[in-house]
Amino acid sequence: MSNISGNTPVTSINTYNKNKYQIRFSNFPNFTNKKIDMNIFNLYMQSFTIPDISIPMLNTVYMHERQLHPASIGDRDLQTIMITFQIDEEQRNWYSFYSWLWFMRHGMPCGKTNLDDEELLRMDCIDTIEVIHCNNNGEVISKMKFQHCILNNLSSLEMNIQTSEIGTFTATFEVESIDLDLLTDEE
Repeated sequence: MSNISGNTPVTSINTYNKNKYQIRFSNFPNFTNKKIDMNIFNLYMQSFTIPDISIPMLNTVYMHERQLHPASIGDRDLQTIMITFQIDEEQRNWYSFYSWLWFMRHGMPCGKTNLDDEELLRMDCIDTIEVIHCNNNGEVISKMKFQHCILNNLSSLEMNIQTSEIGTFTATFEVESIDLDLLTDEE
């Protein structure tokens, strides 16, 4: 019914984005029963949002003076990223995300197993999402990597019949870690 393999690697730069960003998924939980060309994600990415990060503060009073203390919470709260896509001509990019969420909502894992050989919905994730930034010459200068990305929301898709606007949708992921690789000559 589904597989993780069968994804075509991304080789093109996103022509919609003038900042020369590219997105790569290490894998994609494919529940569509069709081969997925990964360019339907990269070439139609419109924006990428990394929300703010904050830390709760504890409030104490000592000798009639208010004091604030950062309350460390570790990784209890996952970080959220949002990727907005323009819908491709055949609507495959939207349908790929929709199918993934539909199967997860019904408790049907894709077949990927953990180290104990158990099929868990937690394993239905993209292992790494890379957001690659290129300079004006098309050379990669940095890679932001998001690990263990679980799709948890797909926005509504509005398609206007009487206008020339391109339909867009946003995929929201919870991620377990973020890393930045700077690819400069100084290393």
